[in-house]
Amino acid sequence: MNIENILLNIQSNICDINCKLDKIYDKLEIEYTETDIEELKKVKTELDDNIIKKSLESNSLTGDFEIIRKVYFDVPKESFPIRHIDKKKYKYWLNNKWNIDADAVYIKDVLLCILNSCYLRFNKYDRYKDNIDTYIKNQEYISTISTDDKYKIRLLNHIKNYITSV
Repeated sequence: MNIENILLNIQSNICDINCKLDKIYDKLEIEYTETDIEELKKVKTELDDNIIKKSLESNSLTGDFEIIRKVYFDVPKESFPIRHIDKKKYKYWLNNKWNIDADAVYIKDVLLCILNSCYLRFNKYDRYKDNIDTYIKNQEYISTISTDDKYKIRLLNHIKNYITSV
């Protein structure tokens, strides 16, 4: 067994233990409080225009994740508002508690809303009147990420990889 397989096995065991702990907390109805965790909800974010511009014009998953990282993951790992439980199960922090999200439907919806909000607020015709091609390319990209289910899965996988690697 190589080191990579051993690490994957350990990571899987840790996820199993966390899942079992959550079930125990639920059965005992223990309300444990988490402090300093940003709630995962649709909000207007105030990011620097340079970050949004760079992310949008890259038209890439990496650029999109940079915005998500700035909004939700620029904190210690214990304060991440998203946790990966197992293969298709996640939980997110909202209303002072952890909420289970099978297939991450709510999580994907919130993250795409944040991206769309940032990108649409920034991608104005007046900013690109000297470079209409970039404006149109950005608009097409925004439209694509909003409707492409495969993109949402790739974004979620990128986030899962980040969460488990930190």
